[in-house]
Amino acid sequence: MRGGGDKMKWLIGFILLSGLAGSPAFALQVEGPLSPVVTADVKQHPDFLLRKQHPNAYLSDKGDFDGDGQADEVAFHKNAKGQVVVLIKFGNGLIAGLPTQLLSLKDDMPRAGVKTVKPGTYKMACAKKAGPDNQSCQPEVTTKTDAFEVFTFEAGSVLYIWKEEEFRPYVLTD
Repeated sequence: MRGGGDKMKWLIGFILLSGLAGSPAFALQVEGPLSPVVTADVKQHPDFLLRKQHPNAYLSDKGDFDGDGQADEVAFHKNAKGQVVVLIKFGNGLIAGLPTQLLSLKDDMPRAGVKTVKPGTYKMACAKKAGPDNQSCQPEVTTKTDAFEVFTFEAGSVLYIWKEEEFRPYVLTD
C-alpha cells in the first residue's frame, strides 16, 4: 500500500471489513439529517487533483446497479457532526445504505471516492497475490449490471454488486 498513516489503514480496514452491504430496508445508524458531500468538503486535500478526473469528483456517480433499467445513484452523505455514510438512491425512490462504520468528513473523506463500474469480469485482490492469506480466494467476479467501487486514492478498493436484494462487497485491491 502506498501512502500511509493510521487513518489510511483504518479507512481501508473499514472498506475491507464492512461485511455484506444493506438492502433497501437497511436502517442507517447516523444522527440527524444528511446532505451530500460536496467538492468544497475535500478541496483542501492534495488528492483533489485526482478528483478532477471525474465529473462528480468521485463523490457520487450514477448507474443501473440493480438491473431494473432505471438510473440509480451512489453518493457520500454527511451529517452536521461530520459523519459520512454511503447511500444508494434507487430509480424507484428507495434508499439503501452500506452498513459500515461511519467515515469522518475531515479525516477519511479527503482520500475516499466512489465510481460506477460497467458490467464485466474483474480480478479480485487475492488473484493479484494481495489481501489476507488466511481467506479462500475467489480469483474474479463477474457483474452483469453496473456496480460501484468504493476506494481510497492509490490504495484499497471494494466493488459492490447487487445480488439477491443486497449489495455484496468484493475486494479488488488492498
